[in-house]
Amino acid sequence: MLKRVLTFVVGLLLLSQANLIAQEVDLTEAKQLYLYEKLGDASKMLEGFLAQNPKNIDEVYYLLGMISYDQEGFEKAKDYFQMGLKERGSSGLNKSGMGKMMLKEEKSAEAYEFLNAALAKSKGKDIEVEYAAADAFLQGGPSEIAEAKKILYQLKDKDPNDPRPNIYLATYYKKQGVPELAIEEYEKAKQKDPKFVQAYAALAELYLDEGKKSGDGETLNKGVKNANDAIEIAPEYPPSYRIRGELNLLAKRYQAARDDLKKYVSMTDNDLKARIRYASFLFLSKNYQEAIDELEGIGVDTVTNVMRRLKGMSYNQIGNQDKAEAAMKDYFDNVKKEEYIIWEDYDVYGDIFRAKGELEKADEYYAKALQLNDERVSKFETLAESYYQAGRGHEREVATANRNVREAKKEAIPIVNAYNEFLKAGNTEKALELKPKMEEALAKIEEMEGKVPSDKPAIEQYKLEAHYRQKANEYAPGESLAGYYKLGLALYKSEQYAKADEAFVNAIKMKDDYLPPHQYRMQCAYYMEQADTTSNEWLALKPAEKVIEVWGGQDTGSLEEKVKELLLVAYEVKVFYNFNPTGADGNYHCDDAQVWIDKIHAIDPSYARIKSVSDYCEQTSGTNR
Repeated sequence: MLKRVLTFVVGLLLLSQANLIAQEVDLTEAKQLYLYEKLGDASKMLEGFLAQNPKNIDEVYYLLGMISYDQEGFEKAKDYFQMGLKERGSSGLNKSGMGKMMLKEEKSAEAYEFLNAALAKSKGKDIEVEYAAADAFLQGGPSEIAEAKKILYQLKDKDPNDPRPNIYLATYYKKQGVPELAIEEYEKAKQKDPKFVQAYAALAELYLDEGKKSGDGETLNKGVKNANDAIEIAPEYPPSYRIRGELNLLAKRYQAARDDLKKYVSMTDNDLKARIRYASFLFLSKNYQEAIDELEGIGVDTVTNVMRRLKGMSYNQIGNQDKAEAAMKDYFDNVKKEEYIIWEDYDVYGDIFRAKGELEKADEYYAKALQLNDERVSKFETLAESYYQAGRGHEREVATANRNVREAKKEAIPIVNAYNEFLKAGNTEKALELKPKMEEALAKIEEMEGKVPSDKPAIEQYKLEAHYRQKANEYAPGESLAGYYKLGLALYKSEQYAKADEAFVNAIKMKDDYLPPHQYRMQCAYYMEQADTTSNEWLALKPAEKVIEVWGGQDTGSLEEKVKELLLVAYEVKVFYNFNPTGADGNYHCDDAQVWIDKIHAIDPSYARIKSVSDYCEQTSGTNR
């Protein structure tokens, strides 16, 4: 009996030891969940496998890392890849994952070290490692994507019937900026396997990307057709609905887009990233409060940086800058590395501070956005134009109100005149009959005058326009006449006359016979002289002399009327300056002034504005000359 018991115990021990031997777990379902963008379900399944300490645990960690990467959880992704290498230091998959992370962090040397080690371990035999390395290289710059191309052509030669190399090569051509060749690769993949749904969906996504750039309806329709084909081949494949929804969004078919994206969320079992994508759709379709509600509905236990960013952008759009700033601050506080930040993050943070009137902070973040995307210099032009339009809007309000006052006065004048005529003629009865109507007309004028808005709001808008015109010029690839001229106009309209004059001088340097900057320089001088009545400095002298330098030596008969008018003003300035340069009484110099009087009379003998000086010099001829 004892022997039998001992035998039974030994058997149990042997059975336990057998169970402790690591077994490979089947990752097929987890990979399909990942492919179907059910990232949350895939993560849960993979995390469950970790508890079993499977033989292929390094692949489990690699897949978890890739899911985190796709969710923009970059630090978490790196942790998973590192854990995979800790479990199995020779893991080519996790070395590829680390290479991908190093390229994300712009550490090219470290990336090559990991990826070359992965490929050396594979020795061209482990296809999945080859694909993982190619995928990583595709995240880099020109030299890295060239490495990816080499690997993909080798994989293509190994199995000419496999459509996957064509899918990756299409990505290579997209990165190269040659969408036509990318389309060819997707079509080749479809030919190799007409049921390969990823090829149709990926081609639809390519048309989506091209449609974002061009806005071309035909391109978007081609994308929808490929998405429809993908859905017909595999109705259970969620990415097709997401892509078609995004295509419909660009085509402004909002209800169709909403239906597709709701279905996508449902098909992915309310996956976190799917819900965030739906919230993004709500944002892009300008349903900002709905986007916020969707994000809030996800719950506080699960908050990603993508959610923080999207909240900040949405709150900014509805004008709640305090919450927008808090969300974006939370985002920046949680981004572990600056390399993970995209230019839009800085751009929206700049927008928030600009809306709060904190231009210095706004400019700081706009500058950071430009470092990541120097093409965004147009942002400043767009902002400047929006403030210009706002200023013009205020000006139109003032002009309309003043016109209403003038019309009211025009209507009142005959009544007031008639009333006064009756009084003058002693016809008090008629005057008293007319008095109520006159008082009504005068009251209307007073009411209208009270409704004339201040011009200060327009000036404030033009100040902001000038600020961003200046920024646009600072970041522009080169100087331009239009840049300086528009800056000068904005400064002029915002009553910053000295700065406006500087801008117009720069415009004139670009093209000295361009008339408007000369005209505005004369106006700037006038307003600056009006503002400082204590100074005897002739601020109009320099712009006048420049006008004379450009057009004074030309035959006046060949000049346009506007040029003649400006030249006459310039000569007028020279007349008065030479006649009395210090402004002191009795300090008159007719001989010096006469040269310029003669030039004016040669163009317009009856030019009235110098008549006082001309008459004086003529009367004192021979005594004071």
